[in-house]
Amino acid sequence: MSTLQLLPQHADRIRDRISELGLDDFCTPILESACSAYGLIGVEQADSPEKGTTRFGGHPDLPAEFDTGELNDFEFVYQVNCADLPEGESLGLPADGLLSVFSNSDPYDGGKTLFFQTSDLIRHHMPDPMPDYIFSDVKPWKLKIAHHVGFAGYGDELFDKIEDAGLSDEYEQLCCTEFSNVSGPCFGEILGRFSELNGDMREEAAEACGGKPAEWRSLWKIFSSFQSGLVISDFHLLHGMIRKQDLQALNFSRMFSTESND
Repeated sequence: MSTLQLLPQHADRIRDRISELGLDDFCTPILESACSAYGLIGVEQADSPEKGTTRFGGHPDLPAEFDTGELNDFEFVYQVNCADLPEGESLGLPADGLLSVFSNSDPYDGGKTLFFQTSDLIRHHMPDPMPDYIFSDVKPWKLKIAHHVGFAGYGDELFDKIEDAGLSDEYEQLCCTEFSNVSGPCFGEILGRFSELNGDMREEAAEACGGKPAEWRSLWKIFSSFQSGLVISDFHLLHGMIRKQDLQALNFSRMFSTESND
């Protein structure tokens, strides 16, 4: 499995931007903490009849033999065809197959991640959510994949050092560097940084599910947004964390899911 965190072309672009913005003293820690990721960009509101497509909302595509009983307490959020992730294998992701993300009907109780390598899929129609519930207005969207780079943010030790050096404005410009020309509302991420406003989620994952913090990484995030129709009142992100060895083994049964109000 690849241990690469930052794609080489992204690292080159960041180095150039660091030089332009006068952040050279922090070049090494910025590059070490940056992480290549994929944004899930809504480009069309539509429920595609084609099975196995990368899309948000609607109903999931599942193998005919899958026991749908394990989804009784969950709502479908999105599915990603891993073949749509450019250079995904370089970042430790499967080359193909369908990665599907569900949230518990009560998001505080976490999420579920499924992965299927079969092309023999059927559209599984899940029950309609309760009226006025956070999933009741979720709209089906066609998704495109956009390259994204995550940087250390507020609450991170590196961010504090840059701020103390009086370079927070320059660092903010660096964090806004664009890596893709795909535009539209962003509904979530595949991969991404593991450190959030309230601390390092790798530590939280290791404490809850075992292993060492360094073994854990972010696999997916879901953003609350009016465009998607998934509006979460008390917090704004759902997170799915996985150990690197479990991702390599395509074992998604021991995911750690949580929420945050970042």
